[in-house]
Parts: sequence; C-alpha cells; structure tokens
Amino acid sequence: MDMGAHAQLLKPVSDKGVYAALLVARGNFDQAKVSSALIADLEHRLSARQTIVQAVMISMMKGKTEAEAYDLLRQVAMAWQVTIETAAERIVANHSPERGAQNGRRIDLA
Repeated sequence: MDMGAHAQLLKPVSDKGVYAALLVARGNFDQAKVSSALIADLEHRLSARQTIVQAVMISMMKGKTEAEAYDLLRQVAMAWQVTIETAAERIVANHSPERGAQNGRRIDLA
C-alpha cells in the first residue's frame, strides 16, 4: 500500500479474489480522486481569502465599516453572479494602480 496500490491480491489467487480486489481498487481510486479535487478547491478558496480581505479594505478606505464592506462585496458578487472570491479578484485587479480599469470601466464601491 505504501507504493500507491489501491487494493491487494491474496494468495491463492482466484477469480473472486481478483474481482473483489478490482472493486476495492476502483472504489479507493474514485474516492482518492474526489478527495484530491476537494482539497485543491479548498486550497484555492483559502488562498483567495487574502484577496477578499484586500477587496474589503478597498471599500473600508472609502469610509465603509468592515461589515458594510463585506456586505457590499457579497452584493456585488451576487449581482455579477460569481463567487465572492472571483468578485474580490476583479475588484482588487480593478483597483490596482498599474491596472487602472478592468475592461475599460471602473467599479465604484463607494
């Protein structure tokens, strides 16, 4: 199992033993695949938290409280029909001095 095997064949090898090992291996492989995708998604969302904080800080610099800024970010995400993480990425990219405007338009969070 240390070498990445998903099942074991026991001796004496029989048809039933091979079939059972294949079923176990397939089930373990599918579960590992789902777990890997879930971990990757959670890691991405965790790394996006810093971007969310930056987007909230942009609104706070314009006089909003933290709660108001986060609520505004949620409303913007719902209006754009995207996740909060995606909305935060767009807002931060739009606000960055070197970028200026995104797609030729500015997003006003005031």
